[in-house]
Amino acid sequence: MIQIKKTGTHISFSKKNLRKVQNKYSQTNLIKIQKFLDKSLLKFIQQTVRSAEFYPRTDRGIATESCMRQNTGINAMHFLLNDPALFKAVERITGCKKIGCFAGRMYSLIPGRGHYDHWHNDIDVRHLRYVGISVNLSERVYQGGVFKIRNRFSKKITAQIANTGFGNAFLFRISKKLQHRVTMPTGRNPRTVLAGWFLPKKRGVSFMRLGSDGTVLTKMKTRRPDNRPVSRVQIPDEVVSKRTASGRLVVNAKTRICLRLDGIASHFWELLEELKDVKAVSRAIQKEYEVDPVRLEKDLKFYVKRLMFKGLLIRVKD
Repeated sequence: MIQIKKTGTHISFSKKNLRKVQNKYSQTNLIKIQKFLDKSLLKFIQQTVRSAEFYPRTDRGIATESCMRQNTGINAMHFLLNDPALFKAVERITGCKKIGCFAGRMYSLIPGRGHYDHWHNDIDVRHLRYVGISVNLSERVYQGGVFKIRNRFSKKITAQIANTGFGNAFLFRISKKLQHRVTMPTGRNPRTVLAGWFLPKKRGVSFMRLGSDGTVLTKMKTRRPDNRPVSRVQIPDEVVSKRTASGRLVVNAKTRICLRLDGIASHFWELLEELKDVKAVSRAIQKEYEVDPVRLEKDLKFYVKRLMFKGLLIRVKD
């Protein structure tokens, strides 16, 4: 139904399935999304979790956890989940008002560490939250760690979910009338998740401060342009992208260097993701458009060199 890949949000559901999902969310205040993260993206995020630094976090007596410090994985997920296509899908499913941004964190609940999570409702007077989301990033199946949501006044539980499927997610309603909590995991394996909220407007300054050409205003080490001919290139693991109204936005989540690609440059990137070979991309474009081969080759060389210079592509030896 909804899946997040390194190339952005991919959505596919029929009107019948949409109505079914809407009804279930309306009745239970929660909806599960199978395989929310595709295998490639999940594997990359799990790698960043393995090498991440965690710190103890306490939330006003509501919960304690091991919270992950900002790193490449968090940058990538914030970039990908701040996508208007995803916002529209969440709005259609939940019936919430217009979403303006996503904000969240990654954390672990570890058995034997004294972690806890009491009943609460995620209401924040500073930042209005419409819908919550939890994405399972664990590498092993954990025991316990059940998410429960209930009516605040009657105490009746409307839904509960363990969500042990790798890369699975669920959306849940945030309301003054509702409360939720997570039971503590037992056994040996921690419960590691991305948890966050869809909000009405942007919070503060985005981690991507774009220049006029779409390039993030991040200092780069000066280096000589690589003028060697390039045939095969590779998109680094830490590079992710998403569609925009005018083309495609590509970001290196590690360096936070970003580039906006419009028109044929955007199409070039999409073909490159599929074909991995510059010459194959050139042939594909020539089949689709009436272009001068010499001019096309010159343009593609320019795109490749610029993307390599910004760390969005790397050379592969022939």
